[in-house]
Amino acid sequence: MSLENIYDLLQKVGIPVSYHAFREKQRPPFICYVDTGSDNFMADGKVYLKVKVINVELYTRYRDPDLEERLEEVLEEIPWQKVCSFLNEENVYQTIYELEV
Repeated sequence: MSLENIYDLLQKVGIPVSYHAFREKQRPPFICYVDTGSDNFMADGKVYLKVKVINVELYTRYRDPDLEERLEEVLEEIPWQKVCSFLNEENVYQTIYELEV
């Protein structure tokens, strides 16, 4: 799955989406996604399957279970792990979905 495919998928949530960051200040809720590395399957000293690790970051003023559920429904075909935290400096909640594609 390409980054363009991820963008198209995330558009279905219905809130602003950008790769890495928005050029201008964005009011929550919004989504940023970024390719953070790889977790390739290797054997016999070579890569057999390339696996990209992508973080999908949801930013909201308040925890929004309905919005999180909409995003999770869009991601239902892709295995993910979820971590939530509050960013004091920005006064927002950040919910990160780590995907492997």
